[in-house]
Order: sequence, then structure tokens, then C-alpha cells
Amino acid sequence: MYKGTYKDKEVAIKVLRLETQKRDLEDFKKELEVLSFLKSEHVVNFIGAALEPKLCMVLEYCPQGSLFQYMHDLRLKFTWDLLLKWIIETIKGVNCLHLWKPQIVHRDLKTPNLLVRLTSA
Repeated sequence: MYKGTYKDKEVAIKVLRLETQKRDLEDFKKELEVLSFLKSEHVVNFIGAALEPKLCMVLEYCPQGSLFQYMHDLRLKFTWDLLLKWIIETIKGVNCLHLWKPQIVHRDLKTPNLLVRLTSA
């Protein structure tokens, strides 16, 4: 992933590596197809794609990184209310994917161990 600019807005650019395996290319094409049609406030927005000079997708830029990265920022103070909010938002995003026809399975959800930080505070 790279950070770039498109129409004076910061964007994320996901570039397919040249040494990519055939399965990775198929996964990339599938993700491109899904994101180009899927519109939800709970899923990162697709902006566009390019074939040259490399195959890439242009996506909404999330300035604080992924939720996974954000949750591991040790400077943040976690509360049960914040954790519940994240859980609900995650469920809404996954539900959006599951309601899509044909149904989409995310296959890359991560589960950070925040309970240790919450119970030790």
C-alpha cells in the first residue's frame, strides 16, 4: 500500500507486485470487482483502478491506518465502551459483505488481544 493524491485528496494505492502468483492476481481481481460495486460507510471506499504502469487500486485513505494498527497503538487509552463501538462497527462491515450477492467472506479478520490492556488498566 502506498499513500498518494488524487483530485487534491489523499488516497491509498494498493499495487499488485510484479512477482505475484496467479492466485494472488485472481484474488486482486476479485477484490477489485467487489469493491468497485460495493458502497457502504462500513467498508473502505473504492475510487478507481489503473492498469499501467502497474495494476493497482485507488482506495479511500484512512489516516490512522487499519483498525488493527490503531488498536495496537500503545498511546491510546482503551475503554469497554470504545471496544464495544469497534465490535459493532466491525460487525456492520462484515454484515455488509455477507449480505452481498454472491456472499463475500472476508478471510482476513484479525483479533487483537485488547482484553489484557482493558483488564490491567
